[in-house]
Amino acid sequence: VAKAEVEAINPDIRAVAHALYLDRNNGLSLLAGSDLIVNGVDDPYAMVVLHRVAKELGKPALFLLSGSLPLHRVCSVITPGESVDFETFMGLPTKGRSLEPEEEVRALLHGVVSRARIRSGLGRGAFPGDWSEDPSGRVPKPSNVMSSSIVSFAGVLEAVKVLIDRPNLRPVMAPSLIYYDGAGSCMSVRTPELGKTWFQGDF
Repeated sequence: VAKAEVEAINPDIRAVAHALYLDRNNGLSLLAGSDLIVNGVDDPYAMVVLHRVAKELGKPALFLLSGSLPLHRVCSVITPGESVDFETFMGLPTKGRSLEPEEEVRALLHGVVSRARIRSGLGRGAFPGDWSEDPSGRVPKPSNVMSSSIVSFAGVLEAVKVLIDRPNLRPVMAPSLIYYDGAGSCMSVRTPELGKTWFQGDF
């Protein structure tokens, strides 16, 4: 579907779709020739795999967090050689540990991420309901497609900055991030306090 959409927008583009489940091994082979890796997945485990592969390959990775929170979105570029990696950047409990057994790590990530996002969502204007009582992810969560689109546009501009690599057009790089606050109708660049990083519940 994504391939068809991209080709409909630009018939001259060469899009290649791979129908497979991403893991470290196929990720290393698939992404080795990339100039930029864009994290467009909606699964915490796959995000960790994708960013570990990007770091191993020494490739910059564009991170977008749209998810289920109403009106609040973020994006940033995580570059190889920077002092912060994705798991540190997001305060994830997988930092420095194996991703096996997969089901156990998935449950760990889902529990931590879902609880933090639910608390943050309720504190930022989401109406409580069945979704906020069930952190399993089986109950659909509220979302705002427009705010996701807005931060995606910002992400596209950051991707262009990475790809054209001009000294006067530098992307926003982790641990700084672009923060879109739809409730306050503003977009800003935020940097954590010295020695601190972000967490899912910050957004």
